[in-house]
Amino acid sequence: TDSLRAAANPWWFALALVAFILLPIGAILMYRIYRGARRELERTSRALSESENVFRQIAESSHAGMWRMNRDGMTLFANRKLCELLEVDGLEELRQRHYSEFFSPAMLEKVHREMAKRRHGVASTYEVEVIGAKGTRRTIMISGAPVKGPTGVDDTLVATVIDTTALHRTEAALRESNERLEAAVAVAELAIFDWDAHTNTTTWTSERAEFFGLPASTLCGPPQEALPRVHPDDRTQFIRRWEHAVETGDPYFDEYRVVTDEGDAHWISVEGRLFLDADGKAMRMLGVARDVTGIKRQESRLRAARNVLEQTFASLRDAVLIVQRGTMAIESSNDAASTVLGLSPGSIAGRNLGTLYPDAETWAARRREIEQGLAESGQYVREDAIRHANGSTFPCEITITLLESTSKEEGRLVVVMRDITVRRASESTLRESEMRYRQAFENLTDGIVIHRDGRFLFANQAIVRLVGAR
Repeated sequence: TDSLRAAANPWWFALALVAFILLPIGAILMYRIYRGARRELERTSRALSESENVFRQIAESSHAGMWRMNRDGMTLFANRKLCELLEVDGLEELRQRHYSEFFSPAMLEKVHREMAKRRHGVASTYEVEVIGAKGTRRTIMISGAPVKGPTGVDDTLVATVIDTTALHRTEAALRESNERLEAAVAVAELAIFDWDAHTNTTTWTSERAEFFGLPASTLCGPPQEALPRVHPDDRTQFIRRWEHAVETGDPYFDEYRVVTDEGDAHWISVEGRLFLDADGKAMRMLGVARDVTGIKRQESRLRAARNVLEQTFASLRDAVLIVQRGTMAIESSNDAASTVLGLSPGSIAGRNLGTLYPDAETWAARRREIEQGLAESGQYVREDAIRHANGSTFPCEITITLLESTSKEEGRLVVVMRDITVRRASESTLRESEMRYRQAFENLTDGIVIHRDGRFLFANQAIVRLVGAR
């Protein structure tokens, strides 16, 4: 009866009706919410999957090794480059190995120190030597940081690994090359400078930064720095050549004298190469400077010796010819050659030596004898007939010597010709005089004997008859 009354109550009826209507609607809403959440989860899952695929593609194509390991030092992920560096066949093999297997004890100690930093949330970068599974040693640079898990505690360690072996080899080669350059510069006693056109300052990059006890910067470089030390007679040329190089970009070269505090003059040689900017204006100059005082003094002595030689050469009474060995063409001659041969100085140069002999047949024979003599002793000596410009021949003593013992084509000969006409006449006169004396001795009735140390050198017929000798 009570229940019937309650059912007959309009409020309970209204509540039941609302519940009947709202429950299906709530169920529908809950289903839609569920479907939306599921679709969002699927989208998130696909996005994560795509992101992971992108990461893996990037990791596999990277030139740097990527290494992720757990707190126990076991590998969770490694890309192909890292496997190559560690000389393992792939990720599965690497997962079976502890990271410590790839480091020596000394290197492992360094790795442990760096990993301890990461566990305290500190990222680090360092270099160590790694030993591959096949024993190959490489220098690698490791850059890593800790990765926190869901609870905020360091869960794994992630690092990128770069092979720096080739870089270190290149650096070592550069250091060795630089050391060789510095040694060469030191031996050659050079000073290297770098001039900055924008600041108009010079930097000296070699150990040798002075000459004669003076800073190199006061002897070479821009005129405003070096001009006070330049010899007064060389200053105009010094300024002109520097400005010409800077304005035109041509290579810079100059040799000039500098004066020390004691008043001594020394020679400096400077060479530089100018570098231009995009507008063609001077940007910088790299150059070298060296002390050439000794060379200049030697050149002066050589010039003096050459002058003496040329004067001696010109004053000789014998004809002297410089001849190309290969072609036998006369290059030059002294003044006496014109007198001896009867030719003008201009007509001797370029003439073939063979034209001075009476005929081609004689020259062909003499040419063979000359080559034979030079090959055997480096000299050829003979008395021969030489043709004068007037067509006559005269006796001549010829001496031919190798001037340069290089190749047959490049060598030169010194040909000395001495006119022995007078000597031949004197020898003929002496022979005639000797014959007359011999005839006179033979016709004497008195015996004549010439002896030395008891041995007869000469006896006339009177002695022969006297002693009964034959």
